[in-house]
Amino acid sequence: MKILIVGRGILGLSIAEYLSRDRYCEVMVVSSASHLPASAAAAANLATKAQVFARDPHFDLKIRGKLRYSGWLEDLRRECNQSDQPDLPACYRSGFGRDFFSDEAACSVQLKRVQQLASEIETRGLPEQKLRRSSPTSIDYGDEGWVDARYLLSLLEKVCALRGVAISEFDVVNPDGGFFGASAFDHLILAAGSHTPRILAAWGAQGSEDVFRKTRRWSHGGTLEILSPDWSMPEELSLIEIVPASGPVGKVTFSGASGRLLCSSVSVKCQDSGFSSEPGQADLSVIEEQKQKILNLAVEFFGLNSEAASVRFRSGLRLGFGHSELICESISIPARLTEKVSHSLIVAAGAHKSGFLFAPCIGELVLQKMQASQPAT
Repeated sequence: MKILIVGRGILGLSIAEYLSRDRYCEVMVVSSASHLPASAAAAANLATKAQVFARDPHFDLKIRGKLRYSGWLEDLRRECNQSDQPDLPACYRSGFGRDFFSDEAACSVQLKRVQQLASEIETRGLPEQKLRRSSPTSIDYGDEGWVDARYLLSLLEKVCALRGVAISEFDVVNPDGGFFGASAFDHLILAAGSHTPRILAAWGAQGSEDVFRKTRRWSHGGTLEILSPDWSMPEELSLIEIVPASGPVGKVTFSGASGRLLCSSVSVKCQDSGFSSEPGQADLSVIEEQKQKILNLAVEFFGLNSEAASVRFRSGLRLGFGHSELICESISIPARLTEKVSHSLIVAAGAHKSGFLFAPCIGELVLQKMQASQPAT
């Protein structure tokens, strides 16, 4: 069975890794050189605020992904002979996430918002909610996490290469550009993140608006990486979120390992309404202002030595649909592609900033869609 995956971000590579476990699957991953995956600009925080159930239809998938993360990473590292290098704590942390508030009242409001009824948890047969008020102005959420985005993407590429997955660059926006003509594929999977709407529009895919039902929220942003040799995350914590009462920045989430402090709260809206396949223009000067304000906050809160610290910034285009957005959906194949692909096109799109949470499980969902699309015999 031949499978073509469009997109080499976290979802595309995770799907390729899962499907390539089957030696009867021939998997190829393609992407445009001009379409840098937003995954590479993510801090890849694995946060669910200690919730054990939610109205979000994908919430169970997030929890399942978090439970699998450590074992999944170890399996990938073992396959690449990287079990001891680098140390896992340098690229993955799991522990409490802690929110700091400006006053007790704000802390109480948040605690009331996230606290779930013990009776409902018991009725559903779910584990106890790991939530505690660690001080009058702070809340701890259990089982939060962080993974090094660039390390995980690199690890997935290495595993895929070892299994014979072909990874290439083509003009994926142009369906007549040649990459479909190389071979007849049995399944086509589109996992191109924020570039998905423009690709579907260029392909003339039917039913794409039914997949992306909610208004699109485009933003341009990324992760500020502060390198400070004297800084380290407190031992029992994996994430720290600071919620100012007011001021130039809203809540700011920090993660990372020793010597590296990451913050993905740098973002400016490109468009906040409508169903266009292209984002509006972003005021990138706002990005520069935010970077400086977040750096100042990190220096003040963590006591960093600003003269000894160095800063890097990784940016990308983000596209959010809200928490109700479907993760995997089959839609009609454009007529000009039907001769190359025998079954339906599968779109895999993570809800805004949740792709890394879905990564250990997304391949299973795609396989289920592929099996459902097989013609009856």
